[in-house]
Amino acid sequence: MLTDLEGYAKTCKSGEFRKEYLTFHAVTVNAFGWAVFNLLESMQVRDVVRAIEQLAMQATNSERDSYFEYANWKNICVDPERLTIKADVAAQKKAGVAFAQSISSGKMLIDPSALN
Repeated sequence: MLTDLEGYAKTCKSGEFRKEYLTFHAVTVNAFGWAVFNLLESMQVRDVVRAIEQLAMQATNSERDSYFEYANWKNICVDPERLTIKADVAAQKKAGVAFAQSISSGKMLIDPSALN
């Protein structure tokens, strides 16, 4: 399971699930681009690529799956009360900061205190 969307899918209409799923992916794709853009301000392209490769190779499937669970993205790009995706620019930038932290640290962990 890549996100907590499977549980959400059982409680809503198919169209709502697709919209939420696509919105989450759109936010994370934009956030990843934002993260790379910002990392390139202080790193060479090859160093950013190397850091992404190392993160991807070191992470287990379980770590990758849990990284993208909604619970980890609350107050970043998931509304903590409604558990819906926030797709505004501020949410995408916060998610980008989270991605940049993970890429820089080489760990698939999100430190919410560092995002404020």
